[in-house]
Amino acid sequence: MSRLPELQRAFAGALFDGDLRATALLAPAKFSAEERLGVYRNNLRAGFAGALRDQFPVLLMLVGEDYFAQLAVQFLRAHPSRSGNLQGVGAPLPQFLRAVFAAGRYAYFADVAELEWARQQAATAEDAPPLDPQRLTRFALHPSARIVTSAWPLLAIWQAHQLGGDPASVQLDAGAEQIRVYRAADGIRMHGLTAAQSAFLQALGVTGELDRAYDAALDHDLNFDVAAELAALARDGVIINAETA
Repeated sequence: MSRLPELQRAFAGALFDGDLRATALLAPAKFSAEERLGVYRNNLRAGFAGALRDQFPVLLMLVGEDYFAQLAVQFLRAHPSRSGNLQGVGAPLPQFLRAVFAAGRYAYFADVAELEWARQQAATAEDAPPLDPQRLTRFALHPSARIVTSAWPLLAIWQAHQLGGDPASVQLDAGAEQIRVYRAADGIRMHGLTAAQSAFLQALGVTGELDRAYDAALDHDLNFDVAAELAALARDGVIINAETA
């Protein structure tokens, strides 16, 4: 075995898992091999945790700095970044938190992370031409549009942890929510959805067909106003012509 691949594997093991077998492969220096590896390990963890803090600020407030740092280390070990760009490191975090908190009292943390990740995706999604009202044949969701569903009042949780909000005001038993997340000209927006609105939008995104989306909405609300909902989605730029998707 060539020494370089062996050293690279050992070095990665030392950074991610604390495996100190790499120390035997490092040349002597002023500082010990363990001390030198520790510098890299700390930088790796600090950069990774910093990216997560930026992407999940509400989750950070919910769990606190100390526990967030512990979660970041556990998450790094389970899902090490495969890219030099840390923009996408948070993608597996909601599912990771579902396993960590399972059905316990903090299970909603995973849904909070999912909402925050949807906001990240909406912010970085590519753009697309607006809906052309002269070509209303098939529809698609704008690349920035997301639907987040939860058994908890996610919007209230998120809003309570913004500047001027009151976390004590949140009632976790207030009921389930479905949220439309999208990018507007002035930033990321979120709207609560009824079951009919959510079914309509999801079906429109999957099938592209207005009649099938309308049928999906009617399963939840026989008085669903399809014209008003379509106009609102077009106004917000949430739907586009399928040909441009």
